[in-house]
Amino acid sequence: TFDPSQTRFSENRTRAFYRELLDRSLQFPGARAAALAQSVPLGFTASQKQVKIAAISLNDTMAFWMNTVTPGYFELMRIPVVAGRGFLASDTNRTPPVAVVNQALAQFWPGQIALGQIMEIDGRKMEIVGVVKTVKYQQAGESPKPFFYLPYSQNFAARMTLHILTQGPPAQAARAVIAVAQVLDPSQPVMEVRPLDQLLSQGALFGARIGLGVTVAAGSCTGLMALTGLYVCVASAVARRRR
Repeated sequence: TFDPSQTRFSENRTRAFYRELLDRSLQFPGARAAALAQSVPLGFTASQKQVKIAAISLNDTMAFWMNTVTPGYFELMRIPVVAGRGFLASDTNRTPPVAVVNQALAQFWPGQIALGQIMEIDGRKMEIVGVVKTVKYQQAGESPKPFFYLPYSQNFAARMTLHILTQGPPAQAARAVIAVAQVLDPSQPVMEVRPLDQLLSQGALFGARIGLGVTVAAGSCTGLMALTGLYVCVASAVARRRR
């Protein structure tokens, strides 16, 4: 995770930093894919935006969870595109704003195809160009929730997380990323360097693990109490039979 705004980078310089970082990450030995995203799924960060859908109401707005990503993110995270397309390098500030929604959000247009529909997000009208499969976003046991994605090229964010799929050890790729970041800007801090499975165990599965631990502890206490009671009953019966 990076945040060039902490070192007072401008928007143009931040975009250049991320562009160079992403290009060099794809050249790492064993790197199969790389992409940037504003938040990590099943982690501790998430964002919401106010969305207005004309098919429901012309005035009412709803808050939906979202993520800002770069091209190749869906392929990297193995999120299937079920209709339309993902984001392309041709989606820039000079082209009409676009968005990708998940299947749960696409159902807000009943009897219609979500592709080509217009969503108003924070006052900006964006065309839906793709529909992706609904996945888990915050908790492993969550019910399907509406979610949408925006292209980073059209929606600037200073704090972004680099996702890398590598064939080698994650620690090796992490050291390579840190080395590249120091070459691009020696004062740039690198935060939250960790493999995705570790983040999963500490984030999405943390509540389940706590619940499981409490259940096991309660079961152990119940079993101990039962054994204690059984011991007392047997000891009392034996004491009464003793001459």
